[in-house]
Amino acid sequence: MRLSIQQLALLSRILVIFIQCLANLLPDHDAGVFLSPMAPGKPRKLDWLVEGLLGGLRRWDGQYFLHIAEYGYTYENVLAFFPLFPLCVRTIGQFLQYLLPFLSLRSILLLVAVSLNVYFFVKATQSLYELSFRVLGQRSRAKIVAVLFCFNPSSIFFTAPYSESLFAWLTFTFMRQCVQDISVSITFPLSLSILCRSNGLLNIGFLFYFALRKIIRELSVKTFLGVVLKSAVISFFVVFHFGLLQAYHFYLFCHQLNIKFPQHVVDYAQEMNFTMAGNKTEFSSPWCSQKIPMAYSYVQSHYWDVGFMRYYEFKQLPNFLLAMPIVIVILSKFLHYVRCFPRYSLRLGIFVSDSLLRTMRKADRDTFVFVIHATVLTVFCIFFIHVQVTTRMLASASPVLYWTVAETFRYVKTTTPEEVAQKSLRAKVTSKVMSIDEETDSIDTDFLEHCWWEKSNHSGRVLAVWFLLYFIVGIVLFSNFLPWT
Repeated sequence: MRLSIQQLALLSRILVIFIQCLANLLPDHDAGVFLSPMAPGKPRKLDWLVEGLLGGLRRWDGQYFLHIAEYGYTYENVLAFFPLFPLCVRTIGQFLQYLLPFLSLRSILLLVAVSLNVYFFVKATQSLYELSFRVLGQRSRAKIVAVLFCFNPSSIFFTAPYSESLFAWLTFTFMRQCVQDISVSITFPLSLSILCRSNGLLNIGFLFYFALRKIIRELSVKTFLGVVLKSAVISFFVVFHFGLLQAYHFYLFCHQLNIKFPQHVVDYAQEMNFTMAGNKTEFSSPWCSQKIPMAYSYVQSHYWDVGFMRYYEFKQLPNFLLAMPIVIVILSKFLHYVRCFPRYSLRLGIFVSDSLLRTMRKADRDTFVFVIHATVLTVFCIFFIHVQVTTRMLASASPVLYWTVAETFRYVKTTTPEEVAQKSLRAKVTSKVMSIDEETDSIDTDFLEHCWWEKSNHSGRVLAVWFLLYFIVGIVLFSNFLPWT
């Protein structure tokens, strides 16, 4: 049986939800973390059904995203979470509450958040596939990449009420458009990715890199003026949208406002000693008085103790071990690339001669900036943030993880029936297992059954085990409020 890329992505999300539903039957761990306050009153008729099927996804940061969707930016600590995803959930949820009177708004928002993430994940998978095909130049390898993404080590976060799926879709779409050409159309995914997650700011580097590379390689006045003008327009809109977000945060928490929050929201703030929006006093947060008032860095430092090497404590050793596999994969890829292409790397893939370019495959040339981006993110995660987040951050922000693992698989090109008949039985099975058809985007289900083990080398088998182990264990632990990546 053959599946399209979209069908495979959808089935992987159904599998995640099914495993989560079973895992949620276990008793939850008391993590002692933020829990969005519940409105008083009796639950609606079918709230139990939504909670029973999807309740295991309302965990950890999902509580924050759903809280923002239901109540807005009520507390200062929720400013660590950017608004695009909860705004999408809120907009659809408020509309549906009039059509679904048998569900409370709280249940509707969870249902909407998960449904949106399933949709965003399918779109992200397709975008990653198209990006991979454009950069790597092989549909066969791009298919492997898509499969790896569908069962990536942080899969639970792409289905739970987190912004990973939306961010991955926007980021991979933006990257694909940058590889294709610099056009004003990339403003949309770039600006939205920055309003989705903070590390979206790094995506601007792709714009400048590909713009500079185009100017240097073509060396014409027309190209220079066109690229500079487009880059300026794109940068203006990106900075404008990001500035609006900062201004909104400043307005909410650095002014005295008459905002009427539900009483249970106010009571929770008093219980947890949270700073509430619209309640400016002489003891307001110090970020309000900065020359450039930006709440994000203050909130991360004050509420999550994020900072240079602050996480380096012996008790955090398990979290470092959780992040170790992806750190090894990315840093190994960086060292391997630099070792194989030292001259190209030293010249940043831009200031290179035509003779050097002719000695390299297009795929090797185009992956340079993606390897650097993934390496920068990895180093930043190691030293500055809660290191266990490294896995899901890179899984949603960079294609390099999937490209690197895909390299461990052997590929078999399409052959005619006559050619297949002349090969051994093993070769025939191999061709069917790999399902390499350069003319279609479908994947043979035999691939999912055999390729993970039979068609990879020793490193690939280790990485395949890591993917599947994290895929399953992550769902079970996350669903019961146990620590995960």
